[in-house]
Amino acid sequence: MALAESTLRLSYTAVEVGIGPLSRRAIGYADRLEFSHNENTFSLEFAALSYVDPETNHYRYKLDGLDEKWHEADSGHRQASYTTLPAGKYTFRVEAAIRAGAWSEPGVALPISILPAWPQTWWFRTAGALVTAGVLWQAYRFRVAQIAHQLDLRFQERLRERTRIAQELHDTLLQNVAGLCLQIGGLSKIVATATESARERLKELRMQGEQCLREARQAVWNIRSLGSENRDLATELRECGERMTGGTQTRFVITVEGDPYPIAEDLREQILRIGQESIANAARHARARQIEVCLSFDADSIRMRISDDGEGFDVHGATAPGHFGLTTMRERAQGIDASISISSERLHGSCVEVSVPLGGRS
Repeated sequence: MALAESTLRLSYTAVEVGIGPLSRRAIGYADRLEFSHNENTFSLEFAALSYVDPETNHYRYKLDGLDEKWHEADSGHRQASYTTLPAGKYTFRVEAAIRAGAWSEPGVALPISILPAWPQTWWFRTAGALVTAGVLWQAYRFRVAQIAHQLDLRFQERLRERTRIAQELHDTLLQNVAGLCLQIGGLSKIVATATESARERLKELRMQGEQCLREARQAVWNIRSLGSENRDLATELRECGERMTGGTQTRFVITVEGDPYPIAEDLREQILRIGQESIANAARHARARQIEVCLSFDADSIRMRISDDGEGFDVHGATAPGHFGLTTMRERAQGIDASISISSERLHGSCVEVSVPLGGRS
């Protein structure tokens, strides 16, 4: 025989942690309970209102969300106790029966909620995650700014050193060479009546001094040209070629293919230095009638081709001890992971081709 659902009633006792003694409260007809996180230890008492033979009443109960199996109790143990339950939602279920009768399914169900402490709430955790992300982002920005500042200090120090060297070259070497040329010019007038061989010798000395003056001026320009990171590679190569061929019969031509884009300063410097060395070799030694520079910008590489119609040279002989121009060009290309090809034939000019893989513009 099963007990009718209406004959089953519940009462409960809740423990308020740290507040005082047990507080006993009757449930009455409440259909749900809600405890704070401090009231997560409590007891529930239940009874079936059957007076035929109350000693034979027996019960089973479980707390959905915690218990997996039913717990059975007789009429003398009509209490279920739970301690330190975590925050969450539960359902306390009780069914009753007399003697060997069937359980009073579905019995009585009592929803119970235990509220989380504020550090366990979703809004607190979300706020904590946002604050942590904000702190990490600010730390990242600070570190990036710190690194950028350090790089800027190094660049400024490097620029000041180059400027100092350029000024010293201008105030010492250039002035001295210019004075030497003037003295040789004056001396040539004094020895106008000297032998032809003396005049030729003075003429050679003057030409050597003027060549030294041009090279020193070029060195000063090379140092200063790297001081502006806003100038593009094509413009610098154009200025370099025009300076080296100015006042000569050599024609300088430069073409640019693709859309130029900014590149890293160190990479630009090495490409420029290779181009300067190639143009200088063609202008000073090859006696070329024309020097052509082709600069090509692709999505993932930069290519530079410098050719002339001069006398050409022995590529293998030019790498012998005492000749460092081609060796330096190859070392610069290797330093930026670029490929370089140098070809030349006697009376058929020379050609230098450089290909620089970028792998990402930075």
